Amino acid sequence: KTYSDQGQAIMRGKVGDQELNREFPFAVAFERPNLLHLTAYEGEVISDGQTIFSLYDEIPGYAVEAAAPPQLTPADVYADDFVRYMLLEREVGGALQLSLLLSDRIVDQLIASTTAPPTLLSPAKIDDRTCDRVQLTVPEGKMTIWIDQQNLAMRRVEYPIDSLRSHLEQEGKVSDLAVVAEFRDLQINGKIDPQVFKLPSPESVKLVKQFVGPAPPKQLGKKTPDFEFTTLSGEKVSSQSLAGKVVVIDFWATWCQPCLQSMPYLAKVQEKFQGNDKIEFLAVNIENDTVTAETIKAALEKLAPNMPIVRDLDQYAFKAFGIDGIPTTFVIDSEGAVQDI
Repeated sequence: KTYSDQGQAIMRGKVGDQELNREFPFAVAFERPNLLHLTAYEGEVISDGQTIFSLYDEIPGYAVEAAAPPQLTPADVYADDFVRYMLLEREVGGALQLSLLLSDRIVDQLIASTTAPPTLLSPAKIDDRTCDRVQLTVPEGKMTIWIDQQNLAMRRVEYPIDSLRSHLEQEGKVSDLAVVAEFRDLQINGKIDPQVFKLPSPESVKLVKQFVGPAPPKQLGKKTPDFEFTTLSGEKVSSQSLAGKVVVIDFWATWCQPCLQSMPYLAKVQEKFQGNDKIEFLAVNIENDTVTAETIKAALEKLAPNMPIVRDLDQYAFKAFGIDGIPTTFVIDSEGAVQDI
């Protein structure tokens, strides 16, 4: 009936000579069917059963409002595009405990993303609670979920780090990297103060229909630096070989659920322009060479069967295009200038 925790995500490691030490809230209070208070990264989503309010620290004094459905789904929680990006498409993704509460499909989706059967590790303790540990092998590394033997609650998640490591290595050698979510003060079927599900200080908050994203990216209107991708068969595709064409580049990864969810829509657009030799679509996979070409191809086999796939093995996504998250799509005109992101 109810669930609450004081979750926190922790990122530790060393980049060059700099210590990496980041912590951010990752907490959920939920009462079925539609009362919620999610605090993640720099934002909050609150549902009082009638209205869903979305707030973000860097836009103080404003909240997006939307009608609350009789039963919450993840789509309701992350309905606003800006909020979805800031709370879902980040260092460790969305709050996994909330996904487990709201969706019966999340376990199937996790299993579908693996590259090997799940492994049951030896039990281990968090404080006085003995936990089973399930390890999933996903394209960007190992993910370990700690499950309380007594109440089957998720107590900890150790996240895969390969993709984050690749991103951080642009700034220096990465060592001792770890990303962990801890779900502290966890209660199932405990009593939750009704005020938790109320918008704090509503008289000082202006309600709006949506948040508009940040200022236009600096790459807009500018020519892209030189880049070179590799097809799954080993051929090169470069800014020079694409010169004179309109190019649609979609950066993605096999582990990125939002990428896989959006890919069929991009495929529909690509199908409309098939046969037009002035337009080129590229699904650019950003994963390193530990992920096989067969794995990459299989990920899009049903979602976008005709989409040309290339690999970004030299990290042009970060070095040339300056992306900070995926999926990110660029539209480049025939002069080589970025017209949309």
